[in-house]
Amino acid sequence: MPHQNDDDDEEADDSIQEGIYRPWSTYLCSCQENCMNCLCVPTFLPCFMCELLHYVFGLGWFRAFGLGILLTPVAPFLVTVARIRIRKKHQLQGNICVDVCCTTLCFPCSACQVRDEIVTLRRDHRWRLAHPSPPGQPKHSPYIAPFCEAFANRHKRVPRSDSDIGSSSVSSGSSSISDSDATSSDSSSEEGSSSDSEDIRRERKR
Repeated sequence: MPHQNDDDDEEADDSIQEGIYRPWSTYLCSCQENCMNCLCVPTFLPCFMCELLHYVFGLGWFRAFGLGILLTPVAPFLVTVARIRIRKKHQLQGNICVDVCCTTLCFPCSACQVRDEIVTLRRDHRWRLAHPSPPGQPKHSPYIAPFCEAFANRHKRVPRSDSDIGSSSVSSGSSSISDSDATSSDSSSEEGSSSDSEDIRRERKR
Protein backbone atom coordinates (compact mmCIF):
# COMPACT_ATOMS: atom_id res chain seq x y z
CA MET A 1 0.00 0.00 0.00
CA PRO A 2 1.58 3.33 -1.00
CA HIS A 3 2.40 5.82 1.70
CA GLN A 4 0.01 8.77 1.76
CA ASN A 5 1.47 12.11 2.72
CA ASP A 6 -0.68 14.09 5.15
CA ASP A 7 0.35 17.36 3.54
CA ASP A 8 -1.74 19.10 0.89
CA ASP A 9 0.07 22.43 0.93
CA GLU A 10 3.78 21.74 0.56
CA GLU A 11 5.43 21.48 -2.83
CA ALA A 12 9.01 20.68 -3.77
CA ASP A 13 11.25 23.57 -2.76
CA ASP A 14 14.00 23.88 -5.36
CA SER A 15 15.60 26.75 -3.46
CA ILE A 16 16.74 24.45 -0.63
CA GLN A 17 20.19 23.10 -1.44
CA GLU A 18 22.76 21.57 0.85
CA GLY A 19 25.14 24.18 2.21
CA ILE A 20 23.22 27.14 0.79
CA TYR A 21 21.26 29.29 3.24
CA ARG A 22 18.81 31.93 2.12
CA PRO A 23 17.82 35.10 4.01
CA TRP A 24 14.58 35.55 5.90
CA SER A 25 11.68 37.00 3.95
CA THR A 26 11.75 40.15 6.12
CA TYR A 27 14.31 41.90 8.29
CA LEU A 28 14.08 41.87 12.07
CA CYS A 29 12.93 45.50 12.13
CA SER A 30 10.69 45.80 9.08
CA CYS A 31 7.43 47.10 10.46
CA GLN A 32 7.02 49.37 7.45
CA GLU A 33 6.66 46.32 5.19
CA ASN A 34 3.73 44.81 7.10
CA CYS A 35 2.35 47.32 9.58
CA MET A 36 -0.81 45.31 10.29
CA ASN A 37 1.21 42.25 11.28
CA CYS A 38 3.42 44.30 13.61
CA LEU A 39 0.32 45.80 15.19
CA CYS A 40 -1.69 42.59 15.61
CA VAL A 41 1.01 40.24 16.92
CA PRO A 42 1.82 42.19 20.13
CA THR A 43 -1.79 43.26 20.64
CA PHE A 44 -3.35 39.80 20.19
CA LEU A 45 -0.46 37.72 21.48
CA PRO A 46 -2.60 34.68 22.53
CA CYS A 47 -3.95 34.44 18.97
CA PHE A 48 -0.41 34.51 17.60
CA MET A 49 0.57 31.79 20.06
CA CYS A 50 -2.35 29.71 18.79
CA GLU A 51 -1.07 30.04 15.21
CA LEU A 52 2.48 29.25 16.32
CA LEU A 53 1.43 26.06 18.14
CA HIS A 54 -0.67 24.95 15.18
CA TYR A 55 1.68 25.64 12.28
CA VAL A 56 5.10 25.10 13.87
CA PHE A 57 4.42 22.54 16.61
CA GLY A 58 1.65 20.63 14.78
CA LEU A 59 -1.17 20.89 17.32
CA GLY A 60 -4.83 20.86 16.35
CA TRP A 61 -6.71 24.14 16.31
CA PHE A 62 -8.67 23.52 19.52
CA ARG A 63 -5.68 22.33 21.54
CA ALA A 64 -3.56 25.15 20.14
CA PHE A 65 -6.23 27.69 21.11
CA GLY A 66 -6.33 26.50 24.73
CA LEU A 67 -2.58 26.12 25.13
CA GLY A 68 -1.97 29.42 23.36
CA ILE A 69 -3.78 31.22 26.16
CA LEU A 70 -2.09 29.23 28.92
CA LEU A 71 1.44 29.50 27.48
CA THR A 72 1.34 33.21 26.71
CA PRO A 73 3.62 34.03 29.71
CA VAL A 74 6.37 31.85 28.18
CA ALA A 75 5.87 33.25 24.67
CA PRO A 76 9.54 34.35 24.24
CA PHE A 77 10.76 30.80 24.83
CA LEU A 78 8.29 29.33 22.32
CA VAL A 79 9.13 31.97 19.72
CA THR A 80 12.83 31.14 20.08
CA VAL A 81 12.15 27.42 19.61
CA ALA A 82 9.93 28.20 16.62
CA ARG A 83 12.68 30.33 15.05
CA ILE A 84 15.16 27.48 15.43
CA ARG A 85 12.77 24.96 13.87
CA ILE A 86 11.86 27.16 10.91
CA ARG A 87 15.47 28.18 10.31
CA LYS A 88 16.77 24.61 10.29
CA LYS A 89 13.98 23.14 8.18
CA HIS A 90 14.01 25.83 5.50
CA GLN A 91 17.76 26.55 5.66
CA LEU A 92 17.54 30.19 6.67
CA GLN A 93 20.52 32.29 7.63
CA GLY A 94 21.52 32.48 11.29
CA ASN A 95 22.30 30.25 14.26
CA ILE A 96 21.03 29.52 17.75
CA CYS A 97 22.87 32.49 19.25
CA VAL A 98 21.27 34.86 16.75
CA ASP A 99 17.82 33.40 17.46
CA VAL A 100 18.23 33.84 21.22
CA CYS A 101 19.62 37.37 20.88
CA CYS A 102 16.83 38.47 18.51
CA THR A 103 14.09 37.26 20.84
CA THR A 104 15.84 38.62 23.95
CA LEU A 105 16.58 42.09 22.59
CA CYS A 106 13.26 42.66 20.79
CA PHE A 107 10.63 39.99 21.33
CA PRO A 108 7.85 41.73 19.31
CA CYS A 109 10.16 42.14 16.29
CA SER A 110 11.25 38.51 16.48
CA ALA A 111 7.64 37.31 16.74
CA CYS A 112 6.59 39.43 13.75
CA GLN A 113 9.50 38.11 11.71
CA VAL A 114 8.52 34.52 12.51
CA ARG A 115 4.92 35.12 11.50
CA ASP A 116 5.96 36.88 8.29
CA GLU A 117 8.12 33.89 7.40
CA ILE A 118 5.27 31.45 8.05
CA VAL A 119 2.90 33.50 5.88
CA THR A 120 5.48 33.71 3.09
CA LEU A 121 6.23 29.98 3.14
CA ARG A 122 2.54 29.08 3.09
CA ARG A 123 1.88 31.53 0.28
CA ASP A 124 4.68 29.94 -1.77
CA HIS A 125 3.41 26.41 -0.94
CA ARG A 126 6.58 25.50 0.92
CA TRP A 127 4.98 24.86 4.30
CA ARG A 128 3.93 21.47 5.56
CA LEU A 129 0.55 21.38 7.30
CA ALA A 130 0.44 18.97 10.22
CA HIS A 131 -3.38 18.98 10.10
CA PRO A 132 -4.36 19.68 6.47
CA SER A 133 -7.90 20.72 5.64
CA PRO A 134 -10.12 18.41 3.56
CA PRO A 135 -9.91 18.99 -0.20
CA GLY A 136 -11.84 22.00 -1.39
CA GLN A 137 -12.00 23.79 1.95
CA PRO A 138 -10.09 26.99 2.77
CA LYS A 139 -6.89 26.52 4.76
CA HIS A 140 -7.40 28.88 7.64
CA SER A 141 -8.70 28.81 11.17
CA PRO A 142 -12.09 27.08 11.64
CA TYR A 143 -13.21 30.00 13.78
CA ILE A 144 -12.80 32.37 10.83
CA ALA A 145 -14.07 30.13 8.04
CA PRO A 146 -17.85 30.43 8.71
CA PHE A 147 -17.66 34.22 8.90
CA CYS A 148 -15.58 34.46 5.71
CA GLU A 149 -17.97 32.23 3.79
CA ALA A 150 -21.03 34.09 5.08
CA PHE A 151 -19.49 37.43 4.16
CA ALA A 152 -18.52 36.20 0.69
CA ASN A 153 -21.98 34.77 -0.02
CA ARG A 154 -24.01 37.63 1.42
CA HIS A 155 -25.07 38.93 -2.04
CA LYS A 156 -25.46 35.58 -3.74
CA ARG A 157 -28.96 34.29 -4.46
CA VAL A 158 -29.87 30.73 -5.26
CA PRO A 159 -31.22 30.59 -8.85
CA ARG A 160 -34.72 29.21 -9.17
CA SER A 161 -35.08 26.15 -11.36
CA ASP A 162 -37.89 25.53 -13.86
CA SER A 163 -39.46 22.96 -11.56
CA ASP A 164 -39.65 25.53 -8.74
CA ILE A 165 -41.24 28.07 -11.09
CA GLY A 166 -43.74 25.49 -12.34
CA SER A 167 -44.65 24.40 -8.83
CA SER A 168 -45.12 28.02 -7.75
CA SER A 169 -47.39 28.70 -10.75
CA VAL A 170 -49.39 25.55 -10.04
CA SER A 171 -49.77 26.52 -6.40
CA SER A 172 -50.86 30.04 -7.36
CA GLY A 173 -53.35 28.61 -9.87
CA SER A 174 -54.78 26.21 -7.31
CA SER A 175 -55.05 29.01 -4.77
CA SER A 176 -56.94 31.20 -7.27
CA ILE A 177 -59.29 28.31 -8.09
CA SER A 178 -59.96 27.70 -4.42
CA ASP A 179 -60.64 31.42 -3.92
CA SER A 180 -63.11 31.46 -6.81
CA ASP A 181 -64.83 28.35 -5.44
CA ALA A 182 -65.09 30.00 -2.05
CA THR A 183 -66.62 33.17 -3.51
CA SER A 184 -69.11 31.17 -5.58
CA SER A 185 -70.15 29.13 -2.56
CA ASP A 186 -70.60 32.31 -0.55
CA SER A 187 -72.74 33.87 -3.27
CA SER A 188 -74.89 30.75 -3.57
CA SER A 189 -75.39 30.64 0.18
CA GLU A 190 -76.40 34.31 0.15
CA GLU A 191 -78.89 33.66 -2.66
CA GLY A 192 -80.35 30.71 -0.77
CA SER A 193 -80.77 32.73 2.41
CA SER A 194 -82.44 35.58 0.50
CA SER A 195 -84.91 33.19 -1.16
CA ASP A 196 -85.77 31.64 2.21
CA SER A 197 -86.46 35.05 3.70
CA GLU A 198 -88.78 35.93 0.78
CA ASP A 199 -90.75 32.69 1.26
CA ILE A 200 -91.21 33.47 4.95
CA ARG A 201 -92.51 36.95 4.16
CA ARG A 202 -95.04 35.56 1.67
CA GLU A 203 -96.38 33.07 4.19
CA ARG A 204 -96.84 35.82 6.78
CA LYS A 205 -98.80 37.94 4.29
CA ARG A 206 -101.16 35.04 3.62
